[in-house]
Amino acid sequence: MPVVVAIHGSCSPDLLREHLPGAEIYTVADLGALAEVVAQEAEVLVLRSGQILDAPRLKAWPALRHVIRAGSGLDGIDTTALAARGIAMHRNPHPAANAVAEWALAALLSLARRIPYGQAALTAGQHTKRACLTPPVAAMRLAIWGAGPVGRSCARVLGPHVAEIAYAARASLPDSFPSQPAQELLAWADAHLVALPLTEETRGQFGAGFLAAARPRRPLLICVGRLATLDLDACLTALARGDLSGLALDPIEQSDLPLLAHDSPPLNLLSDPAHRSPAHRRPRTPRRLGRHNRRSVLVRRRGCRQLTAPWLSKRQRIARQTAADLAYEYHDAEVWLVGALAEHLAHTHSDIDLLVIVPTAEPPALLSRLVAGIRVDLRAVTATAVDEWRELLADFTVTRDDVETFRRVRTHLPDLTLLRTARQMTSDGTAEVLEPALRNGYRRWALADRCETAASLAEDLVGLTAAGLYRHADLVWDRLTVILAQAETVAADAPLLGEKWLPSLLPQDYSGYEDAPVPALPVPDWPHAATNGSPWFAPVQVRLTAALLSLWPLASTTAPDPLEEKGLAGFGWLPQRYTDGWFLRRGDVRVPLSEGELLAWRDAVARHSHP
Repeated sequence: MPVVVAIHGSCSPDLLREHLPGAEIYTVADLGALAEVVAQEAEVLVLRSGQILDAPRLKAWPALRHVIRAGSGLDGIDTTALAARGIAMHRNPHPAANAVAEWALAALLSLARRIPYGQAALTAGQHTKRACLTPPVAAMRLAIWGAGPVGRSCARVLGPHVAEIAYAARASLPDSFPSQPAQELLAWADAHLVALPLTEETRGQFGAGFLAAARPRRPLLICVGRLATLDLDACLTALARGDLSGLALDPIEQSDLPLLAHDSPPLNLLSDPAHRSPAHRRPRTPRRLGRHNRRSVLVRRRGCRQLTAPWLSKRQRIARQTAADLAYEYHDAEVWLVGALAEHLAHTHSDIDLLVIVPTAEPPALLSRLVAGIRVDLRAVTATAVDEWRELLADFTVTRDDVETFRRVRTHLPDLTLLRTARQMTSDGTAEVLEPALRNGYRRWALADRCETAASLAEDLVGLTAAGLYRHADLVWDRLTVILAQAETVAADAPLLGEKWLPSLLPQDYSGYEDAPVPALPVPDWPHAATNGSPWFAPVQVRLTAALLSLWPLASTTAPDPLEEKGLAGFGWLPQRYTDGWFLRRGDVRVPLSEGELLAWRDAVARHSHP
């Protein structure tokens, strides 16, 4: 299965996937942003302008077989090093030529009407209408420097709007192309369009000599080729002095920005940035986030063990890479890392889970991707759906008689767990999505869910032991061991992840943690389970009560208030806490408790646990 890497703006990722259904497709902002593991496996690399692929960088691409340049220039690409490695070099300048020609037409019209100058003057508080009155474009003569695909496309698109066009004469120019010797063009043209590749011959060609010879006509200068073909400092000086009537530059790479840092009066200057990838965009602030959300996902959670392993780092790199691809494909979306990997947990065959939050009414259907042999599961949801999840966490309002509310929240608990683990992925790192108040709301709902599950299992145990189905009861007892441990993890502010992660999520306050990561329960005595105060069941009651009290602590002045009912400390009775207070449950029987009665009940079961 081939691995293809494309620089943003060089091609359409969707078309690549359509025509190469078996390939792994990656799109990145630049070569430096690519995960090392992907570069090592890539066989095809699609480049655009502004990328450097020299011999030292080529060493990071051991499997590379083809390099495709979407555009004309090969500067920045060491073709000798490619040939030495047997890597095929392909160039396709045609797809971008029409887009460049459209920009050139817009630049010609803008400069001729002095729109950039007028806008800059207005911004500076100057009204310069008379200075913007100019001859029509239709009366202009246009000189084109460069007759490659871009130059020819510009001639075709701009030709109908100007009076005459002439190419700079070269030996390789077809006879059918109108042309004039280069020196004669300087005294003939009202506008010069530069569409030349960067070579030793063309570097700085449009500098002091060109400007001095062209000064009498005060022409427009439009560069759609390599910026280094211009002596930019000299051109900006000529523009400010009036020797040029206008200057348009496409594209300006980020590295070129210092060249434009000139303090000057308003200029008739138009410049266009190179395609801006997610790596160059200001990260959007996640909705409803405060200052706490700038913390990194890799912060160690208090009291919980986290893993450090190469397979974990590899998945984190792939997650960042895929998130950048998705941010490029869905410009208004947020991309969240969710699940175990967001909690810094992974094994050698773990998948990666990414959630794409879109502002549209209907989320797009996303397919899973196989990246460097690792499955990346994708799911898109609307921002409205996420807001609904937040509303569920905002208020823990459930009573003993309110079954529907609890059922609705439990149905959405997997989604709420995604929200709890979510880290928004941006170009400069990750940010927690869930604010502390909603995070605490998740703890309460998740613990209430585990308590409800524990109560259901306890009901099964009562029924199975009464029927003498002890082997069946053993299976339920093992299951209760896991549910009880999960209750303790969520009470300690861990998410409700898969059971396999319990050893890493449990609070590290158990003796013998390394040998028994999930605390075991005593061996049950099923034949005598109905005996009042079963000591082997009491640890379940004590530990579940401790988990609940960590979220709903009692006032320090609360004193035990003895219970009148007999047998409430026995087999099958478990505590629960809803909005309307504390209660004990055994099957369908619920007994409300005051805070003092809860303390008395806890003390009673603790005594049974330690006879």
